[in-house]
Amino acid sequence: MLLFFLLAIPFFLFILLKHRNNGNILLPPSPPGLPLIGHLHMQMLDNSAPHVFLWKLSQKYGSLMSLRLGFRSTLVVSSAKMAKEVMKTHDLDFCSRPTLRAPQILSYDGSDLAFSPYNAYWREIRKICVVHLFNPNRVQLYCPIREDEVARLIEKISKLSVHSKPVNLSELMMCLTSTMICRIGFGKRYEEEVTERSRFHSLLNESQTVLASFYISDYFPSMGWVDRLSGLLGRLEKKFKELDIFYQELIDEHLDPNRPKPEQEDIVDVLLQIWKDRNFTIDLNMDNIKAVLTDVFIAGTDTSAATVIWVMTFLMKNPRCMKKIQEEVRDLVGKKGFVNEDDVQDLIYLKAVIKETFRLQPVAPLLLPRETMRKCNIGGYEIPAKTLVYVNAWAVGRDPEAWENPEEFCPERFIGSSIDYKGLDFELIPFGAGRRGCPGIHLGVATVELALANLVYKFDWDMPTGMSKEDLDFDVLPGITVHRKNDLCLVEDIVIDVFLQIWKDHDIIVVVTDLHNSLDSGVDYVWERISTPTTVSRLFFLQPPTVRTIASGCQRAGSCRRLSESLTVRLLEIESLCPYYNCSWMHILSALNVMHSLSNYIYLCVIESSLDDASPLHPSYLFKFLA
Repeated sequence: MLLFFLLAIPFFLFILLKHRNNGNILLPPSPPGLPLIGHLHMQMLDNSAPHVFLWKLSQKYGSLMSLRLGFRSTLVVSSAKMAKEVMKTHDLDFCSRPTLRAPQILSYDGSDLAFSPYNAYWREIRKICVVHLFNPNRVQLYCPIREDEVARLIEKISKLSVHSKPVNLSELMMCLTSTMICRIGFGKRYEEEVTERSRFHSLLNESQTVLASFYISDYFPSMGWVDRLSGLLGRLEKKFKELDIFYQELIDEHLDPNRPKPEQEDIVDVLLQIWKDRNFTIDLNMDNIKAVLTDVFIAGTDTSAATVIWVMTFLMKNPRCMKKIQEEVRDLVGKKGFVNEDDVQDLIYLKAVIKETFRLQPVAPLLLPRETMRKCNIGGYEIPAKTLVYVNAWAVGRDPEAWENPEEFCPERFIGSSIDYKGLDFELIPFGAGRRGCPGIHLGVATVELALANLVYKFDWDMPTGMSKEDLDFDVLPGITVHRKNDLCLVEDIVIDVFLQIWKDHDIIVVVTDLHNSLDSGVDYVWERISTPTTVSRLFFLQPPTVRTIASGCQRAGSCRRLSESLTVRLLEIESLCPYYNCSWMHILSALNVMHSLSNYIYLCVIESSLDDASPLHPSYLFKFLA
């Protein structure tokens, strides 16, 4: 790399003379820079993430700070007041996008919504996205998909508990959001096809990697040959071709006249219909459609998953908040077994927790870079045209002029507050604001709220053995979207409360967990009544031995299975209990003996009987097995 710079010195000198600043321009304060490279070296010498590094600089040089990154004049905005100036007062001056190597290629020469410069084409493509793809009514139509995928997630977590190992929530959330976006965007569920699933996740991960890579030509335009020689540009172009093939296959499938009519239009269907109707002033072509799909594919998957993980990280760090959010969800939803989107609307504290996470850890902390369209004045300073602009949403969330105790995680600050994240309150801008505000905000927030509500409703979470909440860090992986550097792995306990009202339809519940020892029907066991709801955690919930008198109760195998599914803990092993037309307590003990090796798995068996409310065997009586 040093050789490349030595060979490029003539280019540097030429461009330096060409781009030298006019000494009469009053720019915002700036730290001392070096010849040629400006301030690029400062980030390279600092171990902090870019948004943290820029925030630390702003503490010394102010909320409007001027930098020179190579030959790019750069403005960094770090306060709510200045963010409002940029994103509202002077929004039209600051609403274009810079031409950067990776976004330019992956967006089909800037023909998507996210990275397109501000022009007539962008206005039309935004209208298509806002009116046809991401409007609230369209987002609501996708509610069944979101609820189905979250139910599958909860079921998967329940089954993983059989291994008594920590659950990798980071992986599970990426799986959830990618599958959800595939169904909403492409009408396909790749999780059911192993080969396609592997291809899809590889495309997603590698696309995010090349998008976040450092390209020297972004800061030294004449140095593009370095990106070529390093192999980085070739890798980017290769990934673009793979994405193009992937999108073309999707489009061909949707254009196939023999394709069955889908029950629900996906985003590809909508875009192709717009392409056929030709009702817009732009001549939408296939590359434009693929560019929009790139936005859906990459941004739609990444941000929602990262948000849920950051919320869970803050909740694990703050047990008081975890307890409070769980109480709110469980009190509202009761024993239904699943939190649906109608329930979410009434979860005030949950929404406050999400807002507080958006404030302290927005998943796109620097948003997407903007570029000035013309020379303008802001905060008493002159900003040249073609200036690269970063609005540091992470720093804005810590602005002491906007927030009391800004470093403290306190969701209560939003209770009774009108501050929201939709782009009208510049103290909280996780989705940006103004013309460049994120159009997919409704879809993203709906996914986050539903997933989080069910995670805290169905499970009590704890740190893995040997770890405490103090071991949780907030280290991030660099990128446009910031994920935890270390995956969030937690231990979950299923909450028994959700089973307590099933007696309305079925008389007796058998729940077994952590069955380390075989049960011998000839042994006298000691039983202790549990009078209050509790969390299943190394407890055995069984019926007392006298239950063996109900010999002909289990005649509703199908009903039992449906009940299990509705609770999102579908238990395949239940078939070893329910198929007996005339089962006895001896049969149940025998079946449990067979299954005892599956430690920490929860089994549910519902047995019909004619017991009345006064019976000691009524399910209001649960027993703790004390072998």
